[in-house]
Amino acid sequence: MEENGGFWHAEESKVALEEYSTIVQMTFGSEDECYRFYNKYARDKGFSIRKDIVRREKKIGDIFYRRYVCCKEGIRDPETSDICDRKYKERSKTRCDCPAQLCIKHDKVRGIWFVENFVDDHNHCMASPDETPFLRSHRKMSEFLKSEINRMESMGIRKHVIMDILRCKYGGYENVGIIWKDLYNYSSRNKRSRIADGDANAVLEIMQNRRDKDPDFFFDYQVDNEGRLKNLFWCDAQSRMDYQSFGDVLVFDSTYRINRYKMPFVPFVGLNHHRQTTIFGCGIVGDERVESYVWLLGVFLRAMCQQKPKSIITDSDRSMMKAIRRVLPGSDHRICSWHIEKGLKKHLHHSYIDEFRLFMYDACAPAQFEEKWNSFVAKYETIRNKAWLDMMYRKRKLWAAAFLCDKYFLGMKSNQRSESLNSRLHRHLDYYMSLVDLVEHYEVCISAMRRREAEFDCKASQSWPATVTDSKELEEALGHIFTSANFDLVQKELHLVGRYEAEEVIRDPKHIRFLVASKEQQGKVYYVDRSSVDPGSDIKCSCRKIERDGIPCRHILCVLKHLEVKELPKCCVIERFSKNAKGGLPSLRKSDLHVWTEKEARYYELTGIGSELFDLSSNDPGPYEELKEYMLDQLRKRRKMSNPPSHIHSNVGEKENSGCRPKVLVTDPKCAATKGAPRASKRPRSFDECRLRLCSRCRKSGHDIRKCPVAMKERNV
Repeated sequence: MEENGGFWHAEESKVALEEYSTIVQMTFGSEDECYRFYNKYARDKGFSIRKDIVRREKKIGDIFYRRYVCCKEGIRDPETSDICDRKYKERSKTRCDCPAQLCIKHDKVRGIWFVENFVDDHNHCMASPDETPFLRSHRKMSEFLKSEINRMESMGIRKHVIMDILRCKYGGYENVGIIWKDLYNYSSRNKRSRIADGDANAVLEIMQNRRDKDPDFFFDYQVDNEGRLKNLFWCDAQSRMDYQSFGDVLVFDSTYRINRYKMPFVPFVGLNHHRQTTIFGCGIVGDERVESYVWLLGVFLRAMCQQKPKSIITDSDRSMMKAIRRVLPGSDHRICSWHIEKGLKKHLHHSYIDEFRLFMYDACAPAQFEEKWNSFVAKYETIRNKAWLDMMYRKRKLWAAAFLCDKYFLGMKSNQRSESLNSRLHRHLDYYMSLVDLVEHYEVCISAMRRREAEFDCKASQSWPATVTDSKELEEALGHIFTSANFDLVQKELHLVGRYEAEEVIRDPKHIRFLVASKEQQGKVYYVDRSSVDPGSDIKCSCRKIERDGIPCRHILCVLKHLEVKELPKCCVIERFSKNAKGGLPSLRKSDLHVWTEKEARYYELTGIGSELFDLSSNDPGPYEELKEYMLDQLRKRRKMSNPPSHIHSNVGEKENSGCRPKVLVTDPKCAATKGAPRASKRPRSFDECRLRLCSRCRKSGHDIRKCPVAMKERNV
């Protein structure tokens, strides 16, 4: 055994000596070529390297000497280890004065670099092959990798997901070339560089560049007396087009402050023809005063060519309500039911919350509401809830069903459309994000929502629903008119037609009145009026569902079935819910914020072609080796021909055309004072939280079981 061990040791020494002799005799065309060689050598051996001593010509300044050393060369300065009151934990020690090194020198006559000294003796253990990718010199973020990371980040992909994608794409973490820390550090540096001249300036530069590319892009802003950004509003061309089609009901909410300045983020949203959330614009305000909301609403109307909405749904902010009365006095306004529900749990006891909900959701005459309200107040009013009940009574026309049942809100009772957009933003954002991040991720959310709209548009144009009722011809006509989401609602109404019967009761030269009675509930009748001059021009029902929700009611459908009408009259079709809601105008669903440069377009085109080629070539070793050798040869040629690397990706707010106009100088906004929910320690308690604590023995207040008279008497006995 000793002889065998000596044999292997001799063989290893011989190989090491040949390797040493080969390296000492090597020459290189450049300093970088030598670095790449030594770094590859270090990866194979299991250690990392770094650049150390460099010497330059005195007059010219050109490098003529370079030394590369093992990353464990030298030792840590003892003075840095003896710092008292250290705030952070001291880093683990990594240096042990390793002597390994490679020194090269430049030969001016031959124009090459030769090895002057090579030491391959290490005084530490080497890293295993699966540990080597984590060593510092073997982690490098190339330019094309930066491009891929920037592109994925611009699409809203989280960093840990980006790392998983890279590992999957390159066949394992050892082939990626970076670790998660490198990815996070690069992303942080990249974001800081984008706002190096100020967050506000960067955002306004983005807006200006977008308007240069698209004249229909709109933005406006305000600054305060100190030149700080105060208010901002923007919307793209597609948002302005969508508002012309779906801007009859406007929803917005200002309770979210997802930015480092705590400025309220106010998205303007609505309901499209698929009953999905659609975006009309976005605003950021410096405070929640009336003047800020007046400015924001005024700019919004200016962007939308002064087209005012029929109805508005907001939260219960007083400043916002005052601004709406001032700017949009003719629009119907209601308070979000979710905010009212939240207030119920805080101010009312759970035993009579359901009774209060009847005021919110059960329609009745205003006189009946007054009667029921007086009865409720007389029964449940307390000192704690008196102020809240008085406030709710003053705002009754903004939340009570008795005053809103005939208003046009398309069935919406809350600002959940705005909440859905905010929930999407919260998946990628935090409270320390910059305004640039907000604008970028806002565009990501819009792109995702518009992509889903395009999917539903395709479904609506290429298919139609199957008929399931006995009114097949009418139902089929409805399927060709309405989009899928609206057809489902109309189909439910058509299902209920069988529960009613229609009878003509009045006929005059201009109108015909039908009485529609319920077969199950006696005395429950509705009246449907139809024009006798032009039957398709005017048809109305006393339930007013079509005026309120935008779809025909079961009573109108019952009359149409009674008259054996096979097509829905045009007066029963609101264009905004039909398949032709946009009037055939093309949609611009692709965001102009992230536009590929010519180099990017070529890069991703080659990537797509290469993916298929790689898949086909990897099936057989022959084509695989042939393609690999060709690609390596081309890579060597391109490296020699290439200029200093340039970024193939374009950052948000690229300043390619900004030199021809004066630069905007706006400083970053101050942290806004908010009126939102207070901190948890100062949060007002709800009704249930303020209940008196009762003794578990006698169920009386003022003491617990330890001092309960009844319990003490029982213990004494």
